[in-house]
Amino acid sequence: MNKLRLEGRFARLKPARLLPFVVAMFACWLYPAGLVAAATLSYVQGNSAVPQTSQTTVNVTFTAAQAAGDLNVVVVGWNDTTATVSSVADKSGNAYTLAVGPTAFTGVLSQSIYYAKNIKSAAAAANIVTVTFSPAAAYPDIRILEYNGADLNSPVDVTAANTGNSSTTNSGSATTTNATDLLLGASMVATFTTGPGTGFTSRLLTSPDGDIAEDRMVTATGSYSATTAALSPAGPWVMQMVAFRTPLGSVVSPTAPGNLTATAAGPVQINLSWTASTETGGTISQYLIERCTGATCSNFLQVGTSTTTTFNDTGLLASTTYSYRVRAMDSTNTTGPYSNTASATTAAPTFTAPSNLTATAASSTQINLSWTAATETGGTITQYLIERCTGATCSNFLQVGTSASITFSNTGLLGSTTYSYRVRATDASNNFSAYSNTASATTAAPIFTAPTNLTAAAAGPVQINLSWTAATETGGTITQYLIERCTGATCSNFLQVGTSATTTFNDTGLTASTSYNYRVRATDASNNLGPYSNTASATTPANAPTAPTNLTAAAAGPVQINLSW
Repeated sequence: MNKLRLEGRFARLKPARLLPFVVAMFACWLYPAGLVAAATLSYVQGNSAVPQTSQTTVNVTFTAAQAAGDLNVVVVGWNDTTATVSSVADKSGNAYTLAVGPTAFTGVLSQSIYYAKNIKSAAAAANIVTVTFSPAAAYPDIRILEYNGADLNSPVDVTAANTGNSSTTNSGSATTTNATDLLLGASMVATFTTGPGTGFTSRLLTSPDGDIAEDRMVTATGSYSATTAALSPAGPWVMQMVAFRTPLGSVVSPTAPGNLTATAAGPVQINLSWTASTETGGTISQYLIERCTGATCSNFLQVGTSTTTTFNDTGLLASTTYSYRVRAMDSTNTTGPYSNTASATTAAPTFTAPSNLTATAASSTQINLSWTAATETGGTITQYLIERCTGATCSNFLQVGTSASITFSNTGLLGSTTYSYRVRATDASNNFSAYSNTASATTAAPIFTAPTNLTAAAAGPVQINLSWTAATETGGTITQYLIERCTGATCSNFLQVGTSATTTFNDTGLTASTSYNYRVRATDASNNLGPYSNTASATTPANAPTAPTNLTAAAAGPVQINLSW
């Protein structure tokens, strides 16, 4: 007997569990093996959470106290196949490992089973399991269970998983390698599970979801599967089974890998290398690589395996720090301790520039742009930034808009004006690509309407007053009106005689008893001219002499009077 290992096991047991353990050990010494009861895993407690909306985070509490050395099992189900599990963690700091999954019924259901071995003790309601999804998962169904008696080092023996669309569920079979395994079955269904499968005990049957967690102890190696009672009604299902084993006895485990290093190899790849683990009495079969995001992160999840002492992690995000740890696994699925943690930051993303930018005038106020999409390695392009300046050879570009597609319509422009454009891509982290080519276009001439309702009214023998309804301009701004005049009721030799910034004009210095014709048109700052208004005529009245004043009369003798005024 390995005394040191036995003492380590004793150290993890609470006093209430110590006596039965000691009795069992002495029984092994005093009686033949066949007379001693087989080791078992026993159910301790369970709980569930079934939010009826989509969630990114779901918390479930172990309501009773937890004993050091026990096994936590977390069944994670959700009602879609687009969300993924980002992390499974708890407040006690136990490390969770994926046992099986994700298993998906395409477009409908997904489920995975995680476990934490050799857990830390926790007071009642102190340990809360948190499952995080990305993006939000539809109607998640989280079931947590605690078991006592699992192997402390390598509790998972074998797994099985299956999907179907019927009233009967079956995980598919797996052949155990340990005589005393606990078979944990869990389903995720689109309808309702009516009960456990034959030989299984229901531990959790969620409501209103109707998803089960069940278990069964076996006492011999063989081929086993997990089933449930009939679904009501028939429908899509996911069924998984994990066989958890009892302690293997004096288990040999690998040493920790050493000198783990992480080196960025571009914006989407980090290369790992380490010193090999060793194992006396066993054979190392592979290394398990775990990763989390951030220099100080702790929510590691397995991202790969390697049969050598190197691993290239690809498909990463640029300008992002990742942390890694590695442990060895042998041919009996026994895992060793973790290596040191190593971190690296990927390089900035690399872009190709947008290309084939074209600009086409669509009117006097609009130019339409289109281009070939840029690409980004190490990130995802979120939008394009559109910049503009005025003129065919201008260089003072300013941003005038954004587009999530590869087209953009620039409106509110001036007519008969040349504009130049360039485009570049950006991502959610505000990284930028190089600029596209520059493209230019000239808007059409502005479009005017003519002034209307022109009227002319004589205001005396030397003045005629004009008024009209304002013109409009599309593609520019009217700055003033040009007033033209000719003399005579049927004249046509108009000449400009004035301007007005308003819709009125008083024409003075005219000749009495004379007919004048008028017409008006609008203009803008670029000297674009609109059409003429209607013609309006008016005749100045005749001059009316004023009365003489200061008339005086003076006698100039008996027969004459002289007048003056």
